[in-house]
Amino acid sequence: TTWVNKIIHCLLRMDDEGRIQETKGTDLGASGQIYPEWLPAKKPDDPEWTGIGPGGHFGKVDFPELLAQPRPRLFSTHLPGPLLPKSIERQGRLVYVLRNPK
Repeated sequence: TTWVNKIIHCLLRMDDEGRIQETKGTDLGASGQIYPEWLPAKKPDDPEWTGIGPGGHFGKVDFPELLAQPRPRLFSTHLPGPLLPKSIERQGRLVYVLRNPK
């Protein structure tokens, strides 16, 4: 799923010359997959906080920062479809990845 995420990120942010476009602020999707269900509502106030997960990414970013990302936003989830917000059906696009379906 990581490679699909990176391909989609490039499709969303790459110009016709193959360069990733500069975005205002931090583009969270540039450094890997972002899982909204793993983001805290508010980051810890401790400046020494190293975060958790791969590269310490989780916990250094909070949910409001995800919402502040430039559109179109890209994020990953392991949530089943019925638990996703209904607005995604009207305004979003989903890419569903299956591994070894048998």
